[in-house]
Amino acid sequence: MARQLLEGLVFMHEHYIAHGDIHPRNILWNHAPTHHELSRHSKFNCCMAYIDFGGAVLFSADNRRSPGSGVRPPSAFAAPEQSLDQLYDVCAADVCMLGKVLQGEMEEGRKWYGIPSEDTVYERYETLLAKMTCAKPEDRCTATAALEAVLSILLQSVCITAFLLHLLACILGPMGMAKVAPIHPQRTSRA
Repeated sequence: MARQLLEGLVFMHEHYIAHGDIHPRNILWNHAPTHHELSRHSKFNCCMAYIDFGGAVLFSADNRRSPGSGVRPPSAFAAPEQSLDQLYDVCAADVCMLGKVLQGEMEEGRKWYGIPSEDTVYERYETLLAKMTCAKPEDRCTATAALEAVLSILLQSVCITAFLLHLLACILGPMGMAKVAPIHPQRTSRA
């Protein structure tokens, strides 16, 4: 989710568009069916997308400051500077709003899945979200820097999973692993 949303935000900012109204109701979660779903081994292909560009603003390459469009997200998701009647960095505001959305999603995940606070992957993610939601816009990371951090966190998560599977394989041995997680069902050959 975070990766796709940050990729979308980077894309918008690279094309000089700031959304200006990022909150959960302006993010669409879409299940895009694939041709694989016709088989019994279907893939669940999820796509995240921003909707409602009524608050979007165009900015120039040399000036990201704007008074905004006048459209503001709910106060729980607004960047602090959006409540002021002055020019502000619209890209930094987008990063802050998305950071607040992702913080809410992480808290929901903790509530539902019981993710421990001392998990190093989540600690890195929390640190990133804190950088995205700094009160001062100039202290926030950019969407590009946030995307790079998320990709690094995902890589760490994959490496930890691979290490744990290797460790489990060493402990159980090849036959024990086959009993725990068979990779392919037994195939019979026809003569």
